[in-house]
This record gives sequence, C-alpha cells and structure tokens, in this order.
Amino acid sequence: LLSPSAPAADGRAAVVQLAGQIGVTCKVYRREGPRVHLVPVNEQFEPLAVDAEQVVWALRVLARIRVQP
Repeated sequence: LLSPSAPAADGRAAVVQLAGQIGVTCKVYRREGPRVHLVPVNEQFEPLAVDAEQVVWALRVLARIRVQP
C-alpha cells in the first residue's frame, strides 16, 4: 500500500519512478547527498545509484498485502 502523502524514507522500502523509465521499481531507498541508492531486497538483483534529480517521485511502502489463490 502506498499513499501520495507518504514520501520515501531513508532506509525503508519505497516505490520509485525514475525519469525516462517505463514502470516503477520497489527497493530500499537510501539518500546520500546528491545521489539516491536503490537497494533490492532480493540479492539476485543489482543495487542502483542515480542522481536525485532522476527521481520523478518516491513513495514509502506503508504495508504489503499478500493474496492467496
């Protein structure tokens, strides 16, 4: 669950829209000066570091819901 009134918080999971990208990514959000580091929870994926200006929006993940089939 996301809310437009809950911006990404350092060290917490966030859904992030990057400039020039189709779709969004969900990773741990870490802001370090002019850079944003997006760290995946799944170790099979590589971390990503971008200039903060490339972040169109970033919202904190408030809750995760699992639906069982």
